Amino acid sequence: NGYVYQKAYLEFFTSAENIPALRSVLKTFPGVNYHFVNKSGEVNETNTDDEQPIAVTWGVFAGKEIVQPTVVD
Repeated sequence: NGYVYQKAYLEFFTSAENIPALRSVLKTFPGVNYHFVNKSGEVNETNTDDEQPIAVTWGVFAGKEIVQPTVVD
């Protein structure tokens, strides 16, 4: 009696040298959110509001509040 939605989500490891190329390509896709971060936290860059988590899955059921079980922050 409801629907579960899921955004496409990709997470991967790469070297810091690839960030400029990724940033350049991702600028051509304004509907794609990205977050570059390294282990030390020295690199922490996103094209979204960094104070707001991003829901990647959520459920909608008749007569119920939205169920949001998976977020990325």
